[in-house]
Amino acid sequence: MAKAGAKVDLPSRGTLFAAVGALAVLIVLGVAYSFVVFRALRAQATSETLAADRVQAESASRFIADHQEGLLSLLEVIASRPSLRAALALGDEAALRPFLQPLSDLGRQVAAAWLANPDGSLLAVLPPGATLAGATAAPPPAERRVSGLLGSGVEGNIRISVPVLMDGGSPQAALGIDQPSVFWEEFLLRLISRPGRSYFLFDRQGSLLAAGLAGASLPQETLESLARGLLSNEAGSETEDARALITATADGGVRAFGAAAPVPGIGWTMVVLHEYEAAMAPARALFRSLLLFLSLLLLSVFLLSLLLYQRYRAQQRLLWQLDQQARSLETEVRARTADLAATSARYRDLVEDLPDIVYEVDEAGRFTFVSKAVEAVLGFRPADMLGKTHREFVGPEDRERFESFRTGLTAGQPMSILALRYATKSGGRCWLSLHSRGLFDAQGRLRGRRGVARDVTQQVLADTRIHELSGKLINAQEEERKRLALDLHDETGQILSALKLGLQALARSRPEAAAELERQIQLTQQAMDRTRSLAYNLRPAILDNFGLVPALEDLCDTLADSGRLKVDYSLQEVDESSLPPNVRTTLFRFVQEALTNVVRHSGSGRAEVRLVSGEAQVLVEVRDFGGGFDVAEALDPASDPRRLGLLGMRERLNLVGGRLSIESAPGLTVLKAEVDLGDAA
Repeated sequence: MAKAGAKVDLPSRGTLFAAVGALAVLIVLGVAYSFVVFRALRAQATSETLAADRVQAESASRFIADHQEGLLSLLEVIASRPSLRAALALGDEAALRPFLQPLSDLGRQVAAAWLANPDGSLLAVLPPGATLAGATAAPPPAERRVSGLLGSGVEGNIRISVPVLMDGGSPQAALGIDQPSVFWEEFLLRLISRPGRSYFLFDRQGSLLAAGLAGASLPQETLESLARGLLSNEAGSETEDARALITATADGGVRAFGAAAPVPGIGWTMVVLHEYEAAMAPARALFRSLLLFLSLLLLSVFLLSLLLYQRYRAQQRLLWQLDQQARSLETEVRARTADLAATSARYRDLVEDLPDIVYEVDEAGRFTFVSKAVEAVLGFRPADMLGKTHREFVGPEDRERFESFRTGLTAGQPMSILALRYATKSGGRCWLSLHSRGLFDAQGRLRGRRGVARDVTQQVLADTRIHELSGKLINAQEEERKRLALDLHDETGQILSALKLGLQALARSRPEAAAELERQIQLTQQAMDRTRSLAYNLRPAILDNFGLVPALEDLCDTLADSGRLKVDYSLQEVDESSLPPNVRTTLFRFVQEALTNVVRHSGSGRAEVRLVSGEAQVLVEVRDFGGGFDVAEALDPASDPRRLGLLGMRERLNLVGGRLSIESAPGLTVLKAEVDLGDAA
């Protein structure tokens, strides 16, 4: 470490000359490298432009071919209709126009749709009075055909026609459309995506059908000359491929990249030109940016060398000051360390006096600290547990859950709570509630875990007893419902049936009182219907006699028949032998309560019920399309003690090892009940 007043050696003159020479060599190498990069950029730009033009030409030609082939197919479909041949036999123009209407409705791509005799005379045309391309209508060809340009310029059309064949195969007429060439000019204009690029479409005779020049800076005559030169392979070429080359005018003053591609099945040719200057502009701009970057880099190197020299001088002056500060900090650290030791001792005493167990484990799960409270809870001394894994003291029945919890820790995870059974030293079991947090290093790697364990054995036993009593209460309710339903159906129902039969017999024997007796019979029938409804709501017999799926189908159909709710259901068959009775009853009550809530609260006129059964799980889902509700508020008993339907669903499902999930928003509410058959058995 340098001391105050230490001598600082300056660089020698020879060293400075060597640095200047190295800088000059660096400049020369930078310039040479720039030219090498420029040549590489130019070659790459040429290759990419030629490839892009070829792709553009081939893509456009395929689109044109597919489009025209689609029109030919549409014409053939219309020409093959027997009703068209019948209308042609009648020769009624009004009867023929409806066959032309779908073609006329194609919009701007159809100037006129027509039907003509084999001699060329028109039978019908849409729009009425439309003039076909050319002075007169020539006899149409006897096969499907796409013509070249008829007329000239923007006034020209393209004729697409197919023959209408009689049953013997001879032409009866011709069906066709005249397509304006301006349609393809608009298409080519939409293809333009880069400055300097233009498009030309030629027919099989070499006539220009359409041109897209919105992105070009050269005159149309010059570009058209280049395109025709490429079309006939008469222009100069830097490659042997006539479909992707650099072409030039006769005087060599204008250059452009070009590509030509035939339109399959039509005989047209698509030509794409890209002006040389516009295509090379990005490469040149990149080269200029590179030169500017190298210049700035060299200037920065020069300035940096000066700054480094000045910094070296300043660092020598700072070293002595840093040494003095280090000595002062060392004294302060020793004082702070003593304070930290005293504070740690106070905190350790506080932890040891807590009734809850405070512990810490390393990344392997071995205890590195356990407070003295563990001896009162589990019977082990802290020394008995240090160095041993946490898993050894967890009961065998909870070790799998403990491992899945331990391996799922991530950095930044909030403090987690987990209740597990632990083995005491005397061989018993004790429930501990763990409140712990993972310890991670700066790279997010788990380095251990610190937490507090509280004895909750009495609370768990109380909750278990409450759970058992709830299950017994629900089962007792279901049994009482079943008994009442049977009494209503078998006893009250039979009495009412006998009463109805007696009234009907009395009405037949006393005609003078028939009206009053009929009214009494109707009241008796209403009482019978009400009794059946009460018995069904208490406990549907179909659930016990036929199983869950028939009971759900009957429930959904009954609601639909009542007119209160339309229910669409999809119920997969369930193996009733693997479905315990309490699970069957719980799932039925879940659907019944959910549909009742839809009728009463949702405002939806439609609901969906879905049941999916697997070997280990049954899933039931109820959807409605009403206004939705606040799920947290609905599941809060304190919000409205009278609204306990959802809480009752959740409690029933918990008793059979199931889960309730709810998603609700305006327009859609989904209630799902999942039961693992292994847990419910």
